[in-house]
Amino acid sequence: MKSKTRQEIRNENVLNFLISLVKGVIQMLPTTAWIVLTYSCNNRCCFCYAKDGCSMGDGHNDEWMDYSFACNAIQKLARLGVKNCLLIGGEPTLYPDIVPLVSIGAKCGVHMKLVSNGRKLADYDFVLRLKEAGLIHSSVSLEAAREEKHNFITQTSSFAESLQGAKNLLKAEISANSIMTISTLNVDDIVANAILMHSIGMPNILYNFSLPSIDEQGGVTDSFALDPRDNAKAITEAYLYLKRKKGIHISFFATLPLCLFPEEILDEMREDMTIGRDYHCHIYYGTGVAIEPNGDVLPCTHFVGSPLFNAKGSNGELVESFEEQWEYGIHLDFVKEAWHYPAEACEGCKYWGKCFAGCPFIWTFFEPKKYLTRRI
Repeated sequence: MKSKTRQEIRNENVLNFLISLVKGVIQMLPTTAWIVLTYSCNNRCCFCYAKDGCSMGDGHNDEWMDYSFACNAIQKLARLGVKNCLLIGGEPTLYPDIVPLVSIGAKCGVHMKLVSNGRKLADYDFVLRLKEAGLIHSSVSLEAAREEKHNFITQTSSFAESLQGAKNLLKAEISANSIMTISTLNVDDIVANAILMHSIGMPNILYNFSLPSIDEQGGVTDSFALDPRDNAKAITEAYLYLKRKKGIHISFFATLPLCLFPEEILDEMREDMTIGRDYHCHIYYGTGVAIEPNGDVLPCTHFVGSPLFNAKGSNGELVESFEEQWEYGIHLDFVKEAWHYPAEACEGCKYWGKCFAGCPFIWTFFEPKKYLTRRI
């Protein structure tokens, strides 16, 4: 019998290790749920991953998540171990029953949070009602430090309202963060955005980045996404300037391949939590679930129009089979498929299992072999 080479043995050990990780990990149920209340939005951001499904305006003629289904889903997910519920859209503050829904979730012991463009939060009384209902945190999107640029990106005159919304959260003493989506349209505003948010007392200044998107016909567009190397360079430069010149801490709430960052700076950025220590997308560990207005279940909010299964039963409640389908059904197959090396350099990297070569949506448009060339 022919003996195996060292490389063959190493490959086999790596494969077995990955399989054991997957088998152990995907027996977990989600701890975080994104509830998509509506795809209606009062902004029209150029790079929105859901813009094909979003309608402009107040959304009264569009599909809302049925209130009773939303309540039931949160209650059942809480019993399954979900600790954090993020209400998202579209724009979730347009949802007519958002205040009582927050209250329902809070009474279940779930940490109720909001992902918002902040415009309706400019109404301080509305913010206070959300706080009284049990809202513990809200994110507010501000896409540039300059009004004209923010309004150009959102395609609305929204800057003043969004900024006031952020201020109102702080005034009401609700935990909050700002978030800017880095793209080719605003990459030169990273530092200015942080300085503006710091000036109003925002304690958590976050950034994510625009990702390529896939339409319902399977076509891929760049959605104003920066080249991955340019993204890493912009992040690194902003981090160093803001930390050393301004004393401002920022965080990047998104995943780029760690090998794109300068190795001498990477450990410092991770230690500062500028890029998280647990640096990976939740889809690989099955710890987060997104549910669309019609009950479709997504592994991540970016998978708009590509559901794993539908979890809304004929009785209008979350199906009893949700747990089984998530742990052992098509979601299991999805996670297994996700666990693979997108490039040879990823194999043997010390950050594999944390980095996963960044968000997989990056590689729907960019060629991984051109970027993933260095093993850490």
